[in-house]
Amino acid sequence: MIIFTRHAEEQIKLRKIDKSEVIDALNNPDELLYDTLEKTFVAVKQLNGKYLIVIFNVDMRLIKVVTAFKTDKLSMVDNRVKKGRWVRI
Repeated sequence: MIIFTRHAEEQIKLRKIDKSEVIDALNNPDELLYDTLEKTFVAVKQLNGKYLIVIFNVDMRLIKVVTAFKTDKLSMVDNRVKKGRWVRI
């Protein structure tokens, strides 16, 4: 089951991201990472030349979306991996 925090709901609406894109990124990520600082998971999905980043937690079988945003810079992901903050799973 996938739920969205209030923050995620607000940010998705503000950033004009379709929830179906978020759900697709969670179910079929191009890349899955773990944020060692925030203790959250990060799903990355390429969409129309941009990358959708979905930050989420997992508790038993419940996926809780914390936030989501789009970027055209995959280097943002690579930089966090190089610094050790995000670890590829």
